[in-house]
Amino acid sequence: EAGLGKTDEKIIVQGIVDLILPTDNGLILVDFKTDRISDDRIGERAERYAGQIRYYKQAAETILGRPVTEAYLYFLGPGKLHPMNC
Repeated sequence: EAGLGKTDEKIIVQGIVDLILPTDNGLILVDFKTDRISDDRIGERAERYAGQIRYYKQAAETILGRPVTEAYLYFLGPGKLHPMNC
């Protein structure tokens, strides 16, 4: 299978971070989500976005040269802020 297992391959990922807040300790990353879900499904849905948040964290730290100390998803439907592991 050509290309499988190679570690020198480059992957291009495109995305836009909705909000980065600079603080004295580092950066706070917030991504807004329009998913129509109930409060009790937020944790489950947030798991789907964990990879995206990791990419955003890595990009922000590389480009801005500061650590991301906190990351959140804000679900617009239920109006809830959900912390993500950094």
